[in-house]
Amino acid sequence: TLDASAGNIVFTSVNDDTVGEIITGISYGFPSPGDWYGIYLEGHEAFGGVGKFNWCRIRYGGRTPYNYGNVFFSYSDSGSLTNCVTEYSQTYGAKVYFSSPTITSSTFANNKSHGLYALYSAPTVTGNTFTSNGGYGALLDDVTLTDYSGNVGSGNGTNGFGVSGTVSGNRTWSVGSSTFPFVVTSTVVSSTVTVNG
Repeated sequence: TLDASAGNIVFTSVNDDTVGEIITGISYGFPSPGDWYGIYLEGHEAFGGVGKFNWCRIRYGGRTPYNYGNVFFSYSDSGSLTNCVTEYSQTYGAKVYFSSPTITSSTFANNKSHGLYALYSAPTVTGNTFTSNGGYGALLDDVTLTDYSGNVGSGNGTNGFGVSGTVSGNRTWSVGSSTFPFVVTSTVVSSTVTVNG
């Protein structure tokens, strides 16, 4: 667990001289998306990688070809991003795979692909801001769909909250602004349920 309520903990490129001390002989002072791979919480079905981030700033990661994003939750049931900023990734601001982290009150900005990308997962995503990402603000693909409220966005490649997957009960999808709609990107499978938006 990383918690810096009095100030941010920053994970960034060695070339980012705007925070911390300058590392002489290594830093060039010009950070770029993909300068490092990102934080990979590698897990397994039996013991997932767990990371809880509060008041953190994660930037300039997501180096290809692995496409982890600035932070990657893999097979994790109890991870979280709260009050965080994830920005300037070469790929995703955050990636979620077979995991169910809580992502709330965070900002995803200026990432080259989706701000948030989830696949085969069940993340809780509420109260976040998605700004100027190259793909969707958030794309939840083939996930267990739950309630999503208070997420807003602007200036994204596809300025919306993309969803596909399975709805298992009555759900509420709401946005704080009509300019950040929900976009059904593929099949949404459900029994007889109600989705309010």
